[in-house]
Amino acid sequence: MPLEHILSLRLALMGRPVRTFVFGKPVIHVGRDPDADVVIDNPGVSREHLRFELNPEGEYEVVDLGSANGTLLNDMPVKCKIPLRTGDTVRLGKYTMSVSYEDDRRESSAHEGTPKPEAENHTMVLSREELNRLHERQLRAEVAPPAPPPVMARGSAEDSARGRTTSRPAAGTQFAAGFVGFLLGAAVGAAVVWFVALR
Repeated sequence: MPLEHILSLRLALMGRPVRTFVFGKPVIHVGRDPDADVVIDNPGVSREHLRFELNPEGEYEVVDLGSANGTLLNDMPVKCKIPLRTGDTVRLGKYTMSVSYEDDRRESSAHEGTPKPEAENHTMVLSREELNRLHERQLRAEVAPPAPPPVMARGSAEDSARGRTTSRPAAGTQFAAGFVGFLLGAAVGAAVVWFVALR
């Protein structure tokens, strides 16, 4: 029997939109598992975190699968199957999914005699590069005022492949800081000796 409604999930990371998923199947899996329908490769998300199940009334229900960090529906912990309504927000780790139901256009097209399009099921994978870019953008937005640019050192091949670089102060800067510290320590020591000698 064709579904009257399809489920639309708008995924966001810390308030920033990432992807929109549209499903018309009875069970939708979400987690770090590469075989999940919505794959979120993040330590705060369990391998099999949650699933959405279609109930006999034609509504999807959210089910937490014993995830380590839990699932929140409208900021309330999910402890059992809970039906989803348009406008609900499901939160897992730093990610949120805004829920809405849409009319299944395949059904109306079939009634109009037009060819039935392929199912509108999508599986999208968030790459590490996309996640890194989003995290870096969020970190930059949270830091104020902006820090001066660090001295860049040559990173490992793996760091370069992931778009990351390591930074450390230049050797001259370290020497100057150490020398100034030595002079200050010597001056304080001499002042203490002079003070004690005068008493």
